[in-house]
Amino acid sequence: MESTVLVVVKKGTRLYGIADQLKKRNMIYSKNLFVLTSLLYGGRLLAGEYELKQSMSTWDIVKKMG
Repeated sequence: MESTVLVVVKKGTRLYGIADQLKKRNMIYSKNLFVLTSLLYGGRLLAGEYELKQSMSTWDIVKKMG
């Protein structure tokens, strides 16, 4: 069974804060790539609780949070 990680994004958290949290949990390869992908997606990620799968790509994570 694929493992999931619960990520909580509080209102007002900046992109680099979210990237740092995801990197510490080994959900993304690069914080800078995550921020760049987020900006390409529109730069606005929503606060909330997210259940993310270890196999998700950076793009998939950004889409789920956007």
